[in-house]
Amino acid sequence: MASAVYKFRLGDYQSITLTCDSYFGGFRCRARGRLGRVHWATETQVAMLEIETFKSAVEAVVATLSGTAVLDVHGNNRIWISVSVDNHGRVRTDYEVSGNSGGLSQTGWHAGGAYLCWHHHYFKRFPSRTTAAG
Repeated sequence: MASAVYKFRLGDYQSITLTCDSYFGGFRCRARGRLGRVHWATETQVAMLEIETFKSAVEAVVATLSGTAVLDVHGNNRIWISVSVDNHGRVRTDYEVSGNSGGLSQTGWHAGGAYLCWHHHYFKRFPSRTTAAG
């Protein structure tokens, strides 16, 4: 059983952590967010190409401080994350997430917002890891 094929954090004190495990036909990704006192979490299936493209785009935005990276996944739950740069050179993350259960301890919840972070605090990678079946 493979676990945490991708795991990386967008931002620092205000953050989104995206963890993706191998799953038949793609990845099962869990997004967890923290914006002040607001915490949320949702999970959905994501195609491998979607997560690869988003990861590359985020790296390019943070490295060049220009452009936009967007992850827009629809399914039972929705994850929309947009990473761009504001006119002061800060990395801006806009997000909108929804879930059918869990998350904000409600059924049919929705959360959205934005935060700013300087680029040297922004893209925190976590090592990939694989766990053997046992």
